[in-house]
Amino acid sequence: MDETCPVCGETAPEPRWTCLYRASGSAVPGRPCGQSVEGQARLEARLAAAADRSGRRWCQPGDVRERTWIVTFGHDTRDAAVFFDEREARAFYERADAGGWICTLFQAAPLVAEPDERA
Repeated sequence: MDETCPVCGETAPEPRWTCLYRASGSAVPGRPCGQSVEGQARLEARLAAAADRSGRRWCQPGDVRERTWIVTFGHDTRDAAVFFDEREARAFYERADAGGWICTLFQAAPLVAEPDERA
């Protein structure tokens, strides 16, 4: 059953309580979010169309050329959150961690290490 989120105005995820922004009280009223059904569709479209202008490739699945940051959760009921902006990913992680979620923030590594990245 599709239900409109009272905060962002988009279709709430299933189950509804998995919307971390709403659960943590950090959702911005009227601002579209990445946790909604529409937000997931926007993310999938961006992943499909993403292209890193630098030409670098990252250790991540598919043809995604834009570096990603991923917050994973230690709960079976919570999907990972994917970000293209490091500051947004870190802020999301901090809110989730402060909200009591067991979570980890990862970032994609370059496929080929830069000379200064090699040990």
